[in-house]
Amino acid sequence: GEDRKRPLGSKSIVIYLGYLKKSLKHAAKLNLLDKQPIFPELKRVDTPRQWFSGDDYKLLKTTMRDAIKKKVVVRGKLITDELRLLCSFMISTFTRVSDIKILKNKDIKVKKRGKHNYLLIALTSKVKEREIVSLASAVGVFKELQKINGKRGFGKQDDYTFFPALKNRRYAWHTMNRQFNYILEKANLKKSNQGRVRSLGSLRHTSIMFAADASEMDHLTLASNARTSVDMLERHYLSHRTPEMNVARIQSKRKK
Repeated sequence: GEDRKRPLGSKSIVIYLGYLKKSLKHAAKLNLLDKQPIFPELKRVDTPRQWFSGDDYKLLKTTMRDAIKKKVVVRGKLITDELRLLCSFMISTFTRVSDIKILKNKDIKVKKRGKHNYLLIALTSKVKEREIVSLASAVGVFKELQKINGKRGFGKQDDYTFFPALKNRRYAWHTMNRQFNYILEKANLKKSNQGRVRSLGSLRHTSIMFAADASEMDHLTLASNARTSVDMLERHYLSHRTPEMNVARIQSKRKK
């Protein structure tokens, strides 16, 4: 076979060493080894997730509205309000693209507790299935989407929530990504200032950063609702906040 042109990343090395360690441990139990060898301690290299600043996100939405108005077609598919609502939904719910791909209407419930309106969403992708609570803004997004889908003959409980006309969900996923990438390129937002590539998944990362920046939500609550761990949240998101992102917190006056 061809030689690898790129070296393994630190995460891959840790995974492979984990498999090797388990294999050698089992061999030691079977007395095939005198003792289990000592494994090196590897330093974890954290990679910041790519998100959009407030100004970047405004530009993204403006570019998207312009493409919808101009009836832009990407690979035979018209960019419509479906894409706009998909983006707004991800920002308001912390969902992954893998969630969006398989999400059905039956997985979403419009709820109200006291003065708070929200969506209760059952998510099953990537990690253990669990329900999450959306921001209030997601309710209006979902209702608008349901209205649009209903006019097109969709909106039933077993229908997919996003791009329901595309029954092949792999094709639906590719369509979402192609359209979003077109918007990124048009807005000159495909790469961050650090040269890292953004994608549809960057909306999830943006939603987490917005929530961390705009509220007093504790890290455990935010991590739980985003279906991640506090460790992942602090390593890949909060530790990479820029100084200016902390201005409001630094300048805030605390009651004595």
